[in-house]
Amino acid sequence: MQQVKTGDTVRVHYHGRLQNGQTFDSSEGRDPLEFKVGSGMVIKGFDNGVLDMTPGDKRTLNIAVEEAYGAKSPELIMEFPKANIPADLNPQVGMDLQMSNPGARFSRLKW
Repeated sequence: MQQVKTGDTVRVHYHGRLQNGQTFDSSEGRDPLEFKVGSGMVIKGFDNGVLDMTPGDKRTLNIAVEEAYGAKSPELIMEFPKANIPADLNPQVGMDLQMSNPGARFSRLKW
C-alpha cells in the first residue's frame, strides 16, 4: 500500500475534539473531507498528521494550538448587543448569523 505524501489528494473522516472531550467538528454523516496534502487547505497539524498513513489507517492526533487555529485573540472578539438582534430572530447555539456592528471588521459570527 502506498503511504500518503505531500501533494497527494486524500479523503478522510475525522472527529475533532477539544482537550475537555467536547466535539467541535466532525465529518460524521457527511462525505469525507478531501484535500491536497501540503497545500494549506487544512490546519498544519492535520495536514502533517495524515503523512505516511495508508488507506484504512486510523490515527489520533493531538494538535498544538500553534499548528491549529492559533492562540485566542481577544482583539478578534466582536461585541454585539443582544438588544440589536431582531425580535423575530431566535438564535440557537451553532447557528450562523450575518450581522454588522459599527466599527467591526467581521459581520459573520457563530452563535
